[in-house]
Formats: sequence, C-alpha cells, structure tokens
Amino acid sequence: MKNVRQTKDELARKIQECLKDANFSADIDITEHEAIVFGRVEIEGQTIKVVAHISDRDVTPANHGTIHPEVARSRLANAYIRPTLANRAATSTYTPSEQTRKD
Repeated sequence: MKNVRQTKDELARKIQECLKDANFSADIDITEHEAIVFGRVEIEGQTIKVVAHISDRDVTPANHGTIHPEVARSRLANAYIRPTLANRAATSTYTPSEQTRKD
C-alpha cells in the first residue's frame, strides 16, 4: 500500500509528463507536505501558464484562488474608506496665511 508522499509525488510526475506531452516546459517543486507543478508555453506571442498544487494539508491560498464563502461575506460587510490625496487636502485645516506673520 502506498503512503501519502509516494502518491503525491507520483501524481505530480504524471501531471508533469502530461504538460511535457502538450509542449509545455514543466517543472516540479516537491516539499515534505506539498508538490507544485508549473508549466509554461508561449503560443502566438501569448503565454499560457499552468499551476497544480498538491498537498496533504488543508491549504488556503494566501493571495489568489477562491476563498471560503464566510470570509467573502465578512469582507463584503466591512466598508473601508480610504481618503484620496484630494480628500485630505480639502479637509485639511492648514492655511498658508496662518504661517506668515505680518509685522
């Protein structure tokens, strides 16, 4: 019976072979708990990228991918207002006449 690491490694190698069969330049990065297969090909001046992430842990992407519906709902409920430079200048209490004294 195979263990998790062997299954993960075998799956990553099979994905790499499929990408190479499709003329992608494919590489693998394998660590203790995950394997990442990434491939790239350029066709007619445009690049196609493929990334496969295989893990034995429950992983949430930090900067991309889908997020849990509860997290999305909580982000929609929060309103963030960040003033632009124009808004800050309009609400500023500084006036040039206060800085210059006429004697």
